[in-house]
Amino acid sequence: MDWKHSYLSTLGILQRRRKELKLTQVTMAERLGVHLRTFRRWENGEDDPQAMDLFKWAGLLEVTIGVNGANLPHSGDWIAQSKNGGERA
Repeated sequence: MDWKHSYLSTLGILQRRRKELKLTQVTMAERLGVHLRTFRRWENGEDDPQAMDLFKWAGLLEVTIGVNGANLPHSGDWIAQSKNGGERA
């Protein structure tokens, strides 16, 4: 699996987790300190958040994000797992 596919799967996990927690996009944007349009573009994969924003976003949803493989660009797959042991990308 290439990194872009794994990344987009991670976005799907974050979106589903937000909905499980019954949080709106407005609430998430406020908690992340970004405009609603910015958050919507991140969640839809139209724009990419900076790494710190991505980890903060995941943390607010109790989702762990990491890279499966060596710490080299594009050498491993993204992984995302919710605190309740849910999905992995």
